[in-house]
Amino acid sequence: MTESWARQSLLDPALHATGWTEELIRREETPGAVIALPPVDEQRRIAARLSEQLAEIDRAKAALNAQREAVDALPAALLREAFGPATSLDV
Repeated sequence: MTESWARQSLLDPALHATGWTEELIRREETPGAVIALPPVDEQRRIAARLSEQLAEIDRAKAALNAQREAVDALPAALLREAFGPATSLDV
């Protein structure tokens, strides 16, 4: 059984994609090419928003690490709760 074109195109976007990708474009290969950039104020706004998002990621990573440390400490805490603090065995 074959899939319909619509279903297949949803599963494989390359069927209706156009264009290509280049790893590196040299200036000599595109003389006189004009690359549109947003105005400087817009670039600064974008950079500020990216900085805010990176700070959010750093805070999320720190919170995750703290939660992992708390989870790692749980088994020992449960054992202390059940059996009392560890004591040294003097033999």
